[in-house]
Amino acid sequence: MASFGRNVVKTWHRAKAILGSVFLFNDFMDVFEYGKEVCMGK
Repeated sequence: MASFGRNVVKTWHRAKAILGSVFLFNDFMDVFEYGKEVCMGK
């Protein structure tokens, strides 16, 4: 089970790295930050 967990973690980190390099994901984060600022401003 321990080795299975390590494989899942490795796969998750790889998926996060791939997502982080995708421009759609970056655009989503920009929109999220903008929305947070708008909410804080009101």
